[in-house]
Amino acid sequence: MSLRPEGARRPGTSGWRIGRIGGATLILTPGSLVLGAVLFVVFLPTFRAALGEGALTYLLAAVLPLGLLASVLCHELAHGLTARRLGVPVTEYVLTIWGGHTAFERGLNRPGASALVAAVGPLANVVLGVGGLAAADFFGGGAGLGLLAVAYVNLVLAAFNLLPGLPMDGGRLLEALVWRLRGQRSTGTLVAARGGQVIAVAVVLFGVGSAVVQGRPPRPLTIAWTVLIAVILWGGARGEVRRAKAQRSSASLRVEPLLHPVEMHSLDASVADLDPDGRQMVLVAPDGYPQGLVDVDALHAVPAHARATTPVQAVARAVPAHGVLTVLHGTTAVVQVAQAARSGLSELIAVRPDETRGTVEVLGVLEVDAVIRALQA
Repeated sequence: MSLRPEGARRPGTSGWRIGRIGGATLILTPGSLVLGAVLFVVFLPTFRAALGEGALTYLLAAVLPLGLLASVLCHELAHGLTARRLGVPVTEYVLTIWGGHTAFERGLNRPGASALVAAVGPLANVVLGVGGLAAADFFGGGAGLGLLAVAYVNLVLAAFNLLPGLPMDGGRLLEALVWRLRGQRSTGTLVAARGGQVIAVAVVLFGVGSAVVQGRPPRPLTIAWTVLIAVILWGGARGEVRRAKAQRSSASLRVEPLLHPVEMHSLDASVADLDPDGRQMVLVAPDGYPQGLVDVDALHAVPAHARATTPVQAVARAVPAHGVLTVLHGTTAVVQVAQAARSGLSELIAVRPDETRGTVEVLGVLEVDAVIRALQA
């Protein structure tokens, strides 16, 4: 169970869209069926030992994965409903082989809010686990055994999710704590992500070592399941490490050294007024705001006899609003570049607004790839 990390909203998780809850899409991924099959195999011997062979035994073993999915959904709904109360819309609830995740329209920008949203997920599992124990004691028999299994799974999920490492909710709590103490979310993310990598290694050591300590060889299914969990944990933690480093890089990024120089021309110029010297040419309005970029290939294609009568706008590409970069450093600049890249732009025109005069100064052209390279350096 995890919250979708801070950052851009994804176009949508692949899987079966089975409904909507509060405007958010509920998605069931194929991997969740694998988890259900594993639970069936793991718990079937327990039901056989208690109830013997029979239809009820197999029915309970088959219903248990459905109980887990319902529990995971309650966990994710706890995340989502709490986030919505804090003013952050939810876009997806996803049930996966790992359990699930909740995706938000935007990030939680305060450590206290992030911690609260993270904590309510495991708390929901604790409530379901305690309730399941009470119900199992009340009903008894086969139904009681099934409820006991669901309660056990919920309590294990709660305990596992509270481990202090990303991508677990406990890692999000650790991130919020370090964030609050150090004042930087990226530091908290990095600490919690490293914790997640330590936990991934510990899962493998525990899964294999516990059998060795007991003097028996580890079972293949135990090894496979342990390694699968560890790989998922390591991958999630590694992604969080990359995200934390990107946050740090974006906070210190300055785009001025990355700019290519340009020539400015007015909108009423003709092609004959242009004198290409290797620099890109920008068409600007009277207030200096960029309106277009000259296409050099189109410029050279204009015959010599028609250059004086061909308006420069005929050989220029229009510059959309999101193709103008108005912030020159830090995370906000990176966000503007990312939005332009998602729209298919490969370059932006950087400007410095002069609010007192109501004009802008064109500083140069910025390539999206140059920003990516700077963030990866």
